[in-house]
Amino acid sequence: LLYHTFLTYEGLNQWFLNKAISRYDGVKEPKSKAGIRRIPIIPALQAILPELDMGELLFKNSRGGIPNSHWISRNWKSFIAAMAETEEQLIGQGKLPIMREALPPLEPYDLRHTFCTDLERAGVPINVASQLMGHADIKITASIYTHTDDAVFAEAGEKLSRLTDIVDMPESPYLGTKTGKSKKRKTGT
Repeated sequence: LLYHTFLTYEGLNQWFLNKAISRYDGVKEPKSKAGIRRIPIIPALQAILPELDMGELLFKNSRGGIPNSHWISRNWKSFIAAMAETEEQLIGQGKLPIMREALPPLEPYDLRHTFCTDLERAGVPINVASQLMGHADIKITASIYTHTDDAVFAEAGEKLSRLTDIVDMPESPYLGTKTGKSKKRKTGT
């Protein structure tokens, strides 16, 4: 989730984001109009979140108000500790391999990168991902937040292959037969 954000429940399995929690305490406006957005809540996440009234904050301090930077820092450290404990348990159960070297410390902003990469892997169009991320320019989403890997390229090749399977390809001396098999050229030797 967007930890440093002013998320309020909007019903219909979505959150509304229209402000950010400043790291220097208080609330600030988003950098651009694109920062004001609705974010869908997947059912698996909805099931573990507390029930909230319309407009109620997701992240709030013990008095129900806007959290400050100390609250965010304290809760982030608790989250990291819980992740480390879970990782140790999974390694002990043989469900996770032991890391050869320690990873750099996880920061809340790293989860934005992961979220956008997950959107890409789920097949969400980049223009929709850009809106969900709150980017004013789709170039930001394309250049910074997506991490294209070999699996994405392989999937693109498979999609193109399926497309050519349904298209009636004409005969071509350059491309070969309709099945795509190349014809051997006769050389003039």
